Amino acid sequence: MPQIRLEPTSRHPVVFFFLYLLMSSSLTIGLGAPPPGSVNEALPRWGVYLWAGSLFLGPALILWGLRWQRRIGRKSVDGALLEAVGMAMLAAAGILYSAAAIGAVGWSGVIPAGLILGLAVACGYRAWDIRRQIRAYLDRKAQETATHGDN
Repeated sequence: MPQIRLEPTSRHPVVFFFLYLLMSSSLTIGLGAPPPGSVNEALPRWGVYLWAGSLFLGPALILWGLRWQRRIGRKSVDGALLEAVGMAMLAAAGILYSAAAIGAVGWSGVIPAGLILGLAVACGYRAWDIRRQIRAYLDRKAQETATHGDN
């Protein structure tokens, strides 16, 4: 299994706080308790469940991937891929939720939609950055293998 050293997301404790915050808020949303005046009240039930599931599964995959990367001797591409998939899931869910929020409640949904869209852009950028780092790493490994194979 190829080994990789990503620029660490796990270096920032705020990242962990934010991921746990998303996961805990997803449980209340999924159990049918959106806060008063929530955009969730205007969404169809399936949309609320999809949003809650994405808020839980995305951060769970990210945390799992970060944990996998930090295991002693296993800074693996697999852990990085899990992190990237979780980030991409949050990015897609955030974009869809933002569009649904504006569509469902109009301009009164701009603030929550803007915050979620900001999260989506940040997660999408991180997923892209991880993919870029993995590709560069695998290209280096292939070049090293080709170089050592010529001897």
